[in-house]
Amino acid sequence: MTSMIVAGVDGLRGGRDAVALGAALAAADDAELLLTGVWQETLLPLPLLMSSGEPPLERTERMLLRTRAAQAPRAITRPLSGLSPARALCRVAASEHAGTIAIGSTAAAPAGHVRAGRDAQHVIHDAPCNAALAARGLHERPFAIGSIVVGVDGGAESEAALGVAARLAQGLGVALTAIAVHDPRPHARDGAEGIAEQAREHAGVTAAEVRHGDPATELARAAQEADLLVLGSRHGGHAARVTLGRVGHRLTTDAPCSLLLVPCAGPTLH
Repeated sequence: MTSMIVAGVDGLRGGRDAVALGAALAAADDAELLLTGVWQETLLPLPLLMSSGEPPLERTERMLLRTRAAQAPRAITRPLSGLSPARALCRVAASEHAGTIAIGSTAAAPAGHVRAGRDAQHVIHDAPCNAALAARGLHERPFAIGSIVVGVDGGAESEAALGVAARLAQGLGVALTAIAVHDPRPHARDGAEGIAEQAREHAGVTAAEVRHGDPATELARAAQEADLLVLGSRHGGHAARVTLGRVGHRLTTDAPCSLLLVPCAGPTLH
């Protein structure tokens, strides 16, 4: 049985973008897609809760069913409750042994770009699996992943990201470009060339490029025409969590396409 993808749905554009990305990722391996909406628990007294209209559980269930009918008819739905939407999403992902949590960008993100809001940042930090951040407006047109870019630097994190990206590319039958970026240090280009050459030999990789400059800037440039940018997490933190370094953090604020973040010791695909 293939692993599950959890998409965080909130009834807003960002949640619909998350569903679009989750469905596209699921297509690589016919994975199960779980649409999850979180109604926030409150410390208000019960009489105040009873006077607020439709119960939050029923309201969340209706929102999930509408989203499923419009975007992902084969998905399953599950409303959750919690004081923190991010913690609830991570909790259900852990309990279901999900491979990826898909979340939407904040409303402040430019169209076609990602920008993690507060809840998305918390999900990314605490995710027990891969974390996928959907570009703004993804749901507004039919979406499928047609090309993938992955950042490689020779470390264990980029190896994990390369493995996930290659399996996605093979499952979807799409192009995968590996990008190695070198800095001005002596012999840095030689090292980057070696990393790119190794990536070229990896099954599923269509091409590998070497670029010079700031890694976050060059990866963003390379991903401008891509549908998905895949990155590994850095060393540090709990082994099962996505722990971002400087490059990953910058790209969660303005990558030009959807972003998939892969923890080094995490799952291999979904």
